[in-house]
Amino acid sequence: LQTCGRVENPQIDGKSSNVNLGLQPFNNSYTTFIPSLPVSKTFNSTQTFKLSYTKRIQRPSLQFLNPFINQANIQNQSQGNPGLSPEVSQTVELNFNTYIKSSVINTSIFYKYTNRIIESLINPKLVTVPAAGGGTQDIYVNRTTYANIGTNKSFGASFFGSVTPIEPLTIRGSITAYTYHPEAEGQFAAQQTSNGTYFQYNAFLGGSLTLKGGFTAETFAILNSPRRTIQGKNPSFGFIGFGVRKEMMKKRASIGFNTLSPFKETIDFDQDIVGKHFVQTNHTAFPFRSFGLTFSYNFGKLTAKPDNPLQQKKGLNDDLKQGDQNGAGGGVSGPR
Repeated sequence: LQTCGRVENPQIDGKSSNVNLGLQPFNNSYTTFIPSLPVSKTFNSTQTFKLSYTKRIQRPSLQFLNPFINQANIQNQSQGNPGLSPEVSQTVELNFNTYIKSSVINTSIFYKYTNRIIESLINPKLVTVPAAGGGTQDIYVNRTTYANIGTNKSFGASFFGSVTPIEPLTIRGSITAYTYHPEAEGQFAAQQTSNGTYFQYNAFLGGSLTLKGGFTAETFAILNSPRRTIQGKNPSFGFIGFGVRKEMMKKRASIGFNTLSPFKETIDFDQDIVGKHFVQTNHTAFPFRSFGLTFSYNFGKLTAKPDNPLQQKKGLNDDLKQGDQNGAGGGVSGPR
């Protein structure tokens, strides 16, 4: 039995030095107590059960806070909200972890309650823009803003496994699946058009094969389900990658080749948003196919970082909410 906690009290104030911009001063200070209470029991030194209660705070990133209007696309504008409060989530999780020779299996089930969830909202706006023949004209545009719209309750499960069926081959995989049931409050209840309980997931599958002569080959695939909001859904996302590297000079150096999405030049995103007075469908294609060469050299006793770009790196500041993360993930592979 272990317990710990911390208290956060950020003092945030903002005021524009240029009064001509029309930006209002804001204050967004808050105090949050963040406890953690795990209880674990180990059997036979290889199997561990853990029941835990955790609280987490997730702050909005700059994308959500920037008050300036992005008019790169005059029809679809966006504007951040510096008055956003952080999301606060509470999770109860039962976890099981076991080691079988060189294999690892980790599973969990969890319940997560999140308050002040941050979501994007689209509202039609009447704006004045330059007319083609001179002068100005009034047109309706869709403007995306961000708000703490209410609460969410999620049930979910996760699985992670790493197995070595034969000595040169290692296979790793993870999946987190969970429900998403947002409940808008106050003024945002009138903007909620998606009222159901939705199933979401994110999955990863990868493998590495050690070959003779210092060669290592790797591959992986990532798949995320569509992400729901109170106004509709954002698109699913998935891609695959391959890589091979060769160790040289008594393992002090390595050279590698890698590729992402080699069989598809672009990744398509289809967004469907429904408001009280509008329907918006967006189709976007991002160029994603890439090929690259890497080289690394280890000086002295320093340990070089993995030169394989297929290995994901965890951000240093992982308490920032990025994009439209509304995941309720628990376990080893979901957002915490």
